[in-house]
Amino acid sequence: MDEKAMRAHFERAVQRSSPPSTVDVGRARRAGRRRLRTRRAAVPAVSLSVVVAVGALFAGGVLPTGTSRGPAVPQAHKGHAREPEHVSGAVAPASFNPLAIYATFGWLPLGFSVVSPPTQETTTQSFADVSGPNGQSIALTVFAAHQCSFTGPFWSPPKGSFQFTDGGKHKRYLHSRLYPGGLLCNWGPQPLPGPILPAGQLSGGHPAYVMLDDSGHPTALAWQYARDGWAVAQWSGPRPAQIREVAARVRFRLNLRLRFPFRLTGIPASWQVTSTGSQVEGGKLVGYVLYLGPSQDPGITVLVEPPYANGCVNIGGKTQNVTFDGASGVLRTAGQEACFGNLHGMYVYVSSDQAGGALGLLRHVQVLGPDPANWTTHPVG
Repeated sequence: MDEKAMRAHFERAVQRSSPPSTVDVGRARRAGRRRLRTRRAAVPAVSLSVVVAVGALFAGGVLPTGTSRGPAVPQAHKGHAREPEHVSGAVAPASFNPLAIYATFGWLPLGFSVVSPPTQETTTQSFADVSGPNGQSIALTVFAAHQCSFTGPFWSPPKGSFQFTDGGKHKRYLHSRLYPGGLLCNWGPQPLPGPILPAGQLSGGHPAYVMLDDSGHPTALAWQYARDGWAVAQWSGPRPAQIREVAARVRFRLNLRLRFPFRLTGIPASWQVTSTGSQVEGGKLVGYVLYLGPSQDPGITVLVEPPYANGCVNIGGKTQNVTFDGASGVLRTAGQEACFGNLHGMYVYVSSDQAGGALGLLRHVQVLGPDPANWTTHPVG
């Protein structure tokens, strides 16, 4: 299943019920992730035992975990909007460089370590994820300027929200609560506000708020890291006792460029990188996938990573064998996708909706091999 088909699949699914609260950042990011491994494993299932999210679809040292214009964040009703309090200092950047890491954890409690982010770096959102003992994890999302705003009173979950039970045979309507205010962030299409409660200030003086789930339980800490800029640290499992210290010591404005195992050359100037994927390899966070194209809805994907057994077996669909630079691979989707289990020592997957298809794109891809010393922080140009 390709990117567009996957997105359409989720959109069809979420149209079947009313939306729940968008407070569960982790679930939102997992549902909306466009990692290729999901595609390789065929069509993802949509569980009917949970509420379908319309608004969500979408170690010494701590590893770092970041220019085109993103979609505008929906604004709260003017009659209820209110300005952030006690915010001073620098203004948040209008956009991030998706080829770089904007923010990372500056300190972590004992037992926590950085893991591969489940979501791509984009021009408006930067991510970092850590896992810890006892099933704990912390997911950090940092927003560019004007991507979040306060709201007035609202119901959460929205009135009429329900979840399916008994294998989809019945609906169970959820109890809605009226909250005096919330935080509305641009998580994706049709985002909904999440309930928040004031939580004082972090050690750096930044106003902080506890975010609540559908049942009114704390699930995340949100704070303004700069004027017009917000960060959200959501935990899974038991709440980390030092979550406020973790948040206060997040480092911003790093702009650490990721190293990629490939370089794109000779591509049209109109092709712009809209997002990138990163993962931990050999104890370091590295880039491995680019999404790009001549518009904000990219139709071009380049993914290069260390090879593994049967890497192209689950690409799915009707395929045909092909050879490129002496390596054997497969084509599918009328030549718009190509997969090579071992091309110059790396697994390579490309897709393109442009003229020339996948093989035409592949001619612009220089695979740099398995040695990270040869990788580049400038994968385009």
